[in-house]
Amino acid sequence: MIRLFLSLFAIIAIVIISYLMGANQVAHFLLRDTLTDLRQQQIGGIIVQLDETIDGLNSAQRQQRLHTLQNSFRYDVDLLRIDTLAVSARDKKSLRQGRLVSQSRGRVEYIYYRSALAGYVWHLQLDPTLEDQYQDFLAGPLALLEQKLSLSPQSEWPRAVQRIDQQFGIPINLLEQQAIDDNPRLNQRQRALLTAGKMVMLSQHPTEAEYFYYRLKNSDYYLEIGKLEIPSMLRHANLIILSLLAILLGLAIWLWLRPVWQDLRQLQLAADGFGQGQLTTRIPVSRFSFIKTILLAFNKMAGRIEQLITSHKTLTNAVSHELRTPVSRLRFSLAMLEKTPQSNTQRRHLDEMNADIDELDEMLASLLNYARMDRQDIIAEKTPLLPETWLQQQVAHAQTDKNPTVKLEVICHNLPTTETAVMDAKLMTRALQNLLQNAQRYAKQHIRVSFSKTGKHYELRVEDDGCGIPETHRERLFDPFTRVDESRGRDSGGYGLGLAIVKQVAHMHRGSVSINTSPLGGACFIIRWP
Repeated sequence: MIRLFLSLFAIIAIVIISYLMGANQVAHFLLRDTLTDLRQQQIGGIIVQLDETIDGLNSAQRQQRLHTLQNSFRYDVDLLRIDTLAVSARDKKSLRQGRLVSQSRGRVEYIYYRSALAGYVWHLQLDPTLEDQYQDFLAGPLALLEQKLSLSPQSEWPRAVQRIDQQFGIPINLLEQQAIDDNPRLNQRQRALLTAGKMVMLSQHPTEAEYFYYRLKNSDYYLEIGKLEIPSMLRHANLIILSLLAILLGLAIWLWLRPVWQDLRQLQLAADGFGQGQLTTRIPVSRFSFIKTILLAFNKMAGRIEQLITSHKTLTNAVSHELRTPVSRLRFSLAMLEKTPQSNTQRRHLDEMNADIDELDEMLASLLNYARMDRQDIIAEKTPLLPETWLQQQVAHAQTDKNPTVKLEVICHNLPTTETAVMDAKLMTRALQNLLQNAQRYAKQHIRVSFSKTGKHYELRVEDDGCGIPETHRERLFDPFTRVDESRGRDSGGYGLGLAIVKQVAHMHRGSVSINTSPLGGACFIIRWP
C-alpha cells in the first residue's frame, strides 16, 4: 500500500513540477501565433508613422531623427540592418516577408518589424510595468501623431486622422468636446484628467484595456483609440493553461492506474473461473505489479483449495469403490451360509446381517452418486419435455414405492404446455426422488409437490406435514453426511447425502435450494433455477 501511494504521489509531483518549470514555454508555444498577430496589429500603424518620419533622409539625418524620436518614446527605438540582427535564419526570413518577430528575455520584449527602407528593420525594446504599460506604449505614437497634425490646420484634422486610422489595426477617432461630455463611459473625474492633458484608459480588467482617450495639445479635439479587441484565446489563457495541467494529470494517473486495473481484472477473471470449478486457474504475476502480494496470495490459496478438493474427491471415490469389494465378499459368504442347516437363532442373525449389508450397499451407492455429482466437468443438459407430465410420473412412482397411506398432492402452475427445455430430466429426477424420500420419511398424512414458473424462474417445492426442521439446522443440512438426527440409527434412515445431491443438482442448473416452514406444518424444500 505504501509503495502504491508513493508511486502515485511521485507521478503527480513530477507532472506538476515539470509543468511549472515549463509553463512559460508551454504558454508561449500555444499562444505564440495569437500574440504575434496581436502585436503586429498594434505595431503596424506605429511602424508606418516611423517610416514616414525618416522618409527621404540620409544616414546622418536618420540618426539625428532617431535621437529626436527617442526623446518622445518611453522605450528604445532603433533602426538596424537586417543582416546584423542576432536572430535565427527563420526569423530573418519572416522579417523579409513582412512578419513581426517578437522575442522575450525576462520581462523585456524585443520586437523586430521590417522598415520601408530596404534592408532595415525597426527594433523596439519594451520593458513595461503592469501599471502603465499601455500609456508607455502609446506615448511615442501619440507624439508622432500630434506632430503630424500640427503641420496642418485644425479644420483638416478629421480627414488626417481618418487616413491614419486606415494605417493602424486599432480604431482611431477624432472627437470634439461635446462628444466627450456626452460619453456615458467617462465619469467626471476622468473628464477632468483629460482636460488636464492626461491619458484615460477604460477597461473591465486591469490588464485588458478597451478604450484610450487623449486630448490633443493646444486644441479642443480628443483622440479615441479603441475598442481594443483581446482575442478570446488570450483572454482565457489561464483557463487554457489550467486545463492543460488537468489533462496531463489525468493522463499520468490513467497511465498509473492502467496496470493496476489490468491486474485487478485478471484477479476478477481468475476468481470467476475458480468459482466455476476451473481449479487450475492461476494468475501470472509480474515483479513490477503494484498488487503483487495480493496476486501471490490468491495463487497460494487456489493451490491449497485445489489440493484439498482433489484429495476429498480421491478419497470419496477410493472409499466407495474399495468398500464394494469386501461387501460383495460378505454377501457371497452369507449366501453360502444360507445353504447350510441353521437353527432359528442363526437364521435370525443371518437376516440381520443381510439387512446390514443391504444398508451398507445402499450407502455406497449414494456415496458414488454424490462423488459423480461433485465432479466439476458434469454440466446440466436441458432436454425438451412436458414439465407437468414429468412431475406426474415421478409422483406416481414415489406413491407406489413408498408408504401408500400418505396422500401425495400435485400442483402445477403456469408451466409450458408444449415440450420445452426446462431442465436436465435425469438430474432433476434424482433431486426430486431424494426430496420425496425425505418427505415420506417424516410426513404424517400429507405431502404436497408443486411445480411452477414465476417470472424468469422455475420453482419445484416439496412440502410435508411432519415435524419440520429447526432454523438452526437448515443451513448445514445440505452438507454431506449431515442430518438433523445425529444418532444415525437404522430406523431414522438416510446417510446425509440425499440433500447434498439436491444442492449439487440445483447448482448445476445455476439455481439454489432452500428450506422454509410449510403451511402444512412441516418442512418445505424449494429448488429454484432460471
